[in-house]
Amino acid sequence: MCSRGVFQLRKIQLQFCDFGGSSKGVRDFMNSDTVKEFMVKNPQIQFEFIMRRNKHPFLSAQYINGFVKDISLKNYERDDILDEFNRARQSFGRKALPFAGKKVYTARPSIQGKWTPLTWSTYPKVELQMVREIKEPQEEIQLVDNVNKNVELVNYKDFVHAFLKDKKINEEFNSQIVQ
Repeated sequence: MCSRGVFQLRKIQLQFCDFGGSSKGVRDFMNSDTVKEFMVKNPQIQFEFIMRRNKHPFLSAQYINGFVKDISLKNYERDDILDEFNRARQSFGRKALPFAGKKVYTARPSIQGKWTPLTWSTYPKVELQMVREIKEPQEEIQLVDNVNKNVELVNYKDFVHAFLKDKKINEEFNSQIVQ
């Protein structure tokens, strides 16, 4: 992998056995053209092929920061070994960082404090506003007719009763028209 224009992988060391059964895939890989193509595509990487008898094959990837990653290639096929080469080339030279801790780092934490289920369990100790009572108007109200210039005194309860009755009749009439 390339970070800021600098390739991270510096050297690949491939160790294998010349007759062991677990190294058969590595020997097939080395005899194929895929390893040559990989070396041509990645000239920035140094390659070393070391034969160690009676040992299982493994890949040792060395990065520019000094990190060394050893990958076992025991009983791998030719295509799997090429995948491991690509994986070593595409990784950074360090272990994966764990995802833990706070998501936001700040010098000034919340003024309100951390929310808990008990935050609103009690009501504020201030007095709640009293609900005002609606007072009924006087017994008689004045109805003014601006067209005829008449003034009538009407009982309040009778006026409300007539208004509601008239409204109910109008609603029934409208509902019959709609149906």
